[in-house]
Amino acid sequence: VVFTQRHFEDVTLQMSDTVVRELKLALSDVPFETREVLQILIVDVEHDALNGPNVRPWYDFSGIVITGRLMERLPPNQSCGPVRRQSCASCC
Repeated sequence: VVFTQRHFEDVTLQMSDTVVRELKLALSDVPFETREVLQILIVDVEHDALNGPNVRPWYDFSGIVITGRLMERLPPNQSCGPVRRQSCASCC
């Protein structure tokens, strides 16, 4: 059981790190032509759609790991959308 849990957590962290790298790239000052070649699509989202509580079922282990990793690796102004922090009132 311990091996399975550690393996699952490690895979989840690796996948979360990939998402963080992709988000940082998408949010960086990449020229339009490069975004077009890489097929990076940036879509505006209503702020209210991102303003809800960060709630998940008690058994959602991967959600806990992903949320923690995004909050740890993304600057606050870039992570308020996908992961709303309790202390984001100043940047949102």
